[in-house]
Amino acid sequence: MNRHAEIYAEAFPEIIRCSDAQDCPFFFNNGLFLLSRLVKAPGWYTERLEGALVVHAASDWAVVLPMTRDRDTFRTAVLEALLSEKPLLRVPGWIALPEAGSSRIEVRYLWPDYICRTVDMQTMAGRRLKGIRQRLNRLDRDARLEVIRLSAKHQQEAGELARLWYRQRQPVLKTMYLFEENIWLFENWSLVTSLLPGAFGIGVLLDGRLVAANLSCPLSETYWACHTERYDGEGPLYSNQLAFREACRSVDPIERPYVNDGPAEAPYRPGVDDLAAFKHRLAAFVLQPFRLLQR
Repeated sequence: MNRHAEIYAEAFPEIIRCSDAQDCPFFFNNGLFLLSRLVKAPGWYTERLEGALVVHAASDWAVVLPMTRDRDTFRTAVLEALLSEKPLLRVPGWIALPEAGSSRIEVRYLWPDYICRTVDMQTMAGRRLKGIRQRLNRLDRDARLEVIRLSAKHQQEAGELARLWYRQRQPVLKTMYLFEENIWLFENWSLVTSLLPGAFGIGVLLDGRLVAANLSCPLSETYWACHTERYDGEGPLYSNQLAFREACRSVDPIERPYVNDGPAEAPYRPGVDDLAAFKHRLAAFVLQPFRLLQR
């Protein structure tokens, strides 16, 4: 841990409390993503502004996280952060759209966030989720499988599972994206949950061996995200989906009704079988975030 990761962890509860008031429960507000990058990614750092915490992705971009419910104060912080002349990612529309006509500021759409209803993901009910539901029903009947809550005693095995996931995919992956960050999260899960209130992990055991694991975290008082999943590609098919459903069943759908399934980083194209199409099929609705850049 470094000081910038500690600063973020200290601010995390207030960010969660204020995010809904600022309409910004987006993917880059994800505590698991940001904490792990602050720990492992070179050059990442934090900056405190009035009413906000800015997380800088080295010299590449930044995200402004609310620490106030007052919109005027938060808007001022966003515009001040623009003075760094790096892109601000995933800015709420109520700030971005009024600035779109400014000669000083460039506003662009970013890839969308796909939002699911927690209660729908708990049951996988309905025709559009029939295929997933049938696969999970088959796994439910497999007596060798056990779904567990991850704890300190599982973190070493979870780290080994994450490393296995990367090894199995290395021949087809262009880059080992978030390798160090994901390994750190799994291997330090007890520390992570002590720093980020509300974070939890779900695992699937096959005859006592961990074959799937996912890590979840609140984004706001109404949104949460299943941030990352890792699984043995040679284990039971769809064990990762079983872990995801259990994660959804671990969340109170009244307290946190929405699951942010994150961006697919590609536009949805009807009739094309890709990640964007899959997330679009699951989604109850889509949020469109923005990018700001000082001209």
